Formats: sequence, structure tokens, C-alpha cells
Amino acid sequence: MKNMKTQTLWAAAPALLAGLLLASPAQAVTAIAGDLILGFRASGGQGASTNLEVNIGPASNYYGAAPGSFVVTGLSTADLVSTYGGGWASSSDLSFGIVGTTGAAAVGVAPARTIWASRAESTPGTASTPWPRGTTFALQVPSNTISTLYSGAPGSLSNAPAAGSPSSALIDTATAGSWTAQEDFTPSVSFRYFNPSVLITMGDIPATPAQYDGVNGYAVLDLFEVRPGTAGSPGTLIGAFGLNNSGQLVFSTSPSVFAPVPEPTATFSALAGAVLLTLRRRRAA
Repeated sequence: MKNMKTQTLWAAAPALLAGLLLASPAQAVTAIAGDLILGFRASGGQGASTNLEVNIGPASNYYGAAPGSFVVTGLSTADLVSTYGGGWASSSDLSFGIVGTTGAAAVGVAPARTIWASRAESTPGTASTPWPRGTTFALQVPSNTISTLYSGAPGSLSNAPAAGSPSSALIDTATAGSWTAQEDFTPSVSFRYFNPSVLITMGDIPATPAQYDGVNGYAVLDLFEVRPGTAGSPGTLIGAFGLNNSGQLVFSTSPSVFAPVPEPTATFSALAGAVLLTLRRRRAA
């Protein structure tokens, strides 16, 4: 009888283990001071009550990058579709931005209260106006506001289960610590400092291919490092992030790679003009 009970327990073990695994809560996203957070928010339509937030890694991965471009991992296109719908890439309601901070202590070579924040390029390939620097005192409030994205509130990433990507989470916009809650503390000023906004809308993805790959257009955000310093002096351009309508996020140390591919007619005209000028000079000689 005892043997029969033992055998029954062993036979049931796989099912019990599977049940425990299914019942276990999903692991929270890891986010610490110095990381960059990519945040999506919708002003209406599907997903208006949800922020998709993605930890795209330490800021040092970007300000320490060798000259060039690379694809940024962590963002899942499936998360974008399931959260904001199949038309997310052309939605004028959907925006995204990037922020990060060291918080109250230095992180690597970045001193305390350093902030990294995005700014939209109005013309892809042409860098935007730098965000201004501020004193340590002036940057304390926005730094604390951004730090709460990492931890310290119910909607912080450290309390949010991972979504389709282990680096991303879906967070209710009304919850303290969410991207929307932290960004909107001061009306029309992102994270209590950046006026008017760190965001760009998905409707700004151009149809014209960019020089980066010659195939896709990209909505482009410049990333600036805002260290404590002389108030009003310009922050430092780190590089640019481009997002295409396939959900591929690319970082480049040179924003110019996202400039549109020149029109063939314009290129031909320029070549023809150069040839004619050369011929005239030869005749004149």
C-alpha cells in the first residue's frame, strides 16, 4: 500500500511542478540608476491606459560607443502590436521618448544628478537644439522624478512583471511610477524640466528611406546628456535613436545617418553640373 502511494506521488510530481511554475509570478524588469528607459504612451485609442516601458541598458553603452550605428535590443514588436494595435507605426496618438538619470550618486564617469533625455528631430538627420544644463539643485527634482521609473513606486519597473521581452513591461498609466505619471507632474513639461517634451509621435516616421539602410524611414530622437553645470549652457549630444515602422530601434553616434536618401533626380543634376563645370574649365584652359 505504501509503495502504491509513493508511486502515485512520483507520477503526479511533473504535473505539480508545472502547476507551481505556472502559478509563479513573472520576473520583474531589472532597472537601476544609469539605465535608459524607452517609454511609449498613447493619447487616445487602443492602449491609451498603458505605458510600454523598455530598459534599453546603461547610458554608458551609448555615450561610450565607438563611432557608428547598431540595433538596440529589448523592444518587442509583438508588445507594440498587442498594446497599441496593428496600426501603431502610423498612429498620431502614439509617442515615445527616452530618459535616464544617475540619481543622487555618480554612476561611472557621470556625476550625481546627470540626466539623459531625448529630443525630437524635426528634420531627420539634422540634430535638434540641445537641452540646457542646470545647477545640481535645479536638476535634483527632475532627476528624482525619473529615478522613480526604476523603483520606489507601485508603477516602477522593479515592481512590473516582464512583458514579451524580459526588458519590457506594460504599466497602467494612472499608477504612480509609470512613464505617464512621472512625465506629467508639471503640465506641458516632461519630467518637470524638459520643455516642451522628450517625445516624438509615430506619425512622424517619414516614407522616404534613410541613408542608414536605404529602405526604411525613421522617427528620430537625439539623446542629450545634461550634467550639472552652468545654467543654460547646452547639454552634450550623445547620438540619435531612430525607430522604423517594423519596430526596429537603431542608435547611431551620428544623427546624419537618418537623413533621407537623396532623390535620384537631384543626385543626377548635381553630377551633371559637376561634369559641365569640369568641361568648361578644360575649354577655358
